[in-house]
Amino acid sequence: MKFGINVNPAKPLVQEIESVGNWGVDFVEIYFEPPLNLPDLLLGKATAIKKTLANDQLFAIGHAPPWCDLGNPDLTTRAAWLIEMKRIIKCSAKLGFTRIDVHANPTISFVSKEVQSIIMDNLISSFAFLTETAKPHGIAIAVENTWEFPSEYEHLLTKVEGLHGTLDIGHAFMRGGMDTLKNFSRIKEVDHLHVHDVKGGSDHFPIGDGKISFKQLAELLRKRNYSNTATIEVFGPKSGVKKSLDKFKEIMR
Repeated sequence: MKFGINVNPAKPLVQEIESVGNWGVDFVEIYFEPPLNLPDLLLGKATAIKKTLANDQLFAIGHAPPWCDLGNPDLTTRAAWLIEMKRIIKCSAKLGFTRIDVHANPTISFVSKEVQSIIMDNLISSFAFLTETAKPHGIAIAVENTWEFPSEYEHLLTKVEGLHGTLDIGHAFMRGGMDTLKNFSRIKEVDHLHVHDVKGGSDHFPIGDGKISFKQLAELLRKRNYSNTATIEVFGPKSGVKKSLDKFKEIMR
């Protein structure tokens, strides 16, 4: 397995990468978020970013804005996000990324079944477009679970040819505990993980600070012979990120 960490988009990117270069990670996950990580701003730093990654022998993957709304029933809103995603894909190609993680519509669970059906159809269409757009650049598009239960998530993944799955451990746990996380872990299209803990209805805590059984998670991953990538997606001080990275590496040995 290859291990990575999320990089704080509110701090200068090159310095953030340099600060974790000796942590024993294989890659960093970079968020396309304001104020510092908008596509045009990142393109202006492309040479420095690529040099820093090379110096520390790291690769990088991208993460689209979490509020990306690719299933919105309003065509204008959806089209605006598709245009923004094309900018992100082009920027990712210049930076040498080979993967972009993208959230689906986060509000689908709060609307009627009829509207949910419309949103799901729009998501299928949007992700099919992005997958084809990214293919010539050698970039994989991956959908990250947020609101979905396993059956809904698997439906979206199987309806779009070439779409990859990013399993967010915390989000999955919040859908129904370890039993639901187990069902998510079986989905074959999943080839990347976001790892963090959950407590009190909130997520992105350091491993061991919440309710998730990471020992049981490790067993689930071993059962499917998982050997791909995992991002420690802990928000907060770097000490919590480093502690979680070391713990997860030990658990997965």
